[in-house]
Amino acid sequence: MLSNKKLNRFLRVAVLGVCSSMAIAPVVSQHAFAAKAAETQKVSSKIGKPLKEARDLMDAKKWKEALAKTKEVAAMEGKNATEDAIINEMLAFCMVNLKDYAGAVAVYEKMLAAGQFKKEEEPKRILNMSQIYFALKNYPKAIELSERYLKATGGSDLEVLRQIAQGYYLQ
Repeated sequence: MLSNKKLNRFLRVAVLGVCSSMAIAPVVSQHAFAAKAAETQKVSSKIGKPLKEARDLMDAKKWKEALAKTKEVAAMEGKNATEDAIINEMLAFCMVNLKDYAGAVAVYEKMLAAGQFKKEEEPKRILNMSQIYFALKNYPKAIELSERYLKATGGSDLEVLRQIAQGYYLQ
């Protein structure tokens, strides 16, 4: 039988592991959003061609090259709001796959501030951001975004409530 001290430590490690893995899994599916958006939204050929090249690199799991290509596109002038949103999605996705979580969450912060998330997606994106901040051990920001998520969704998600409690405990 485990002592209370060992049990508490085991539970902390287990919760951190679950929260850390939860932070990454939802973000990975964002590539599908970016791919679908690129196909269904208005994207100029000037932006669309290099974006497709970046997407092909992403499909080949060449994350560094895809990130570099996406940054090239991001630096181009004359992009519309849809193109900016797609580019930001692709940047964040590449960064997550390169384990640059701080970079990815910075892109998501930019997208949130610019209103680039669809209204129905915004709470889930806020949750994703809180999970990334938790994995980065930025507990105050993780708590802030988790509470914002709960407020937007009615406050009944037990996993998020646990993350908030864990964040308060760890900070």
